[in-house]
Amino acid sequence: MLLTPKERREYMLNHIEDGRFYAISSLRDSDTTIVCAKRYDAEEQRLYCYAYLYICRGCIYNLHVGSSIKTFKNCHFLGKKLRIDFDNDPRVVVFEEENISSYLVDREYNTFVQSLQAAGFDWKIEKDEDNGLGSYKYLLKETRTK
Repeated sequence: MLLTPKERREYMLNHIEDGRFYAISSLRDSDTTIVCAKRYDAEEQRLYCYAYLYICRGCIYNLHVGSSIKTFKNCHFLGKKLRIDFDNDPRVVVFEEENISSYLVDREYNTFVQSLQAAGFDWKIEKDEDNGLGSYKYLLKETRTK
């Protein structure tokens, strides 16, 4: 059975796996958000995360990562600036026009891991099944601080 893009989005959001990585992309522009998900709250339309990295057209990077201390810092990252926000409970709104995928390409995964390392985190992440199109399922195994 084929699903419409809206039905597929709703299905994905209502079946979020704790610790799984997802890519959220805008259909309007080239913005991408890579999330390590906790849960989705349909009433609030918010996806709660362990961390998420917002990439705006490849030039702006903003990492939000769970921390008991709410603060931020800026650093150089891949030749550009990275803003790191340490949040009590990181979450992102998933808009209707956005697509959500449960598979990441290597470039997205590597960028996410490098941003975590810049923030002082060294997470254990498992690379799992291939979707056959060159992207993979990633699962969080353990969060660690350097």
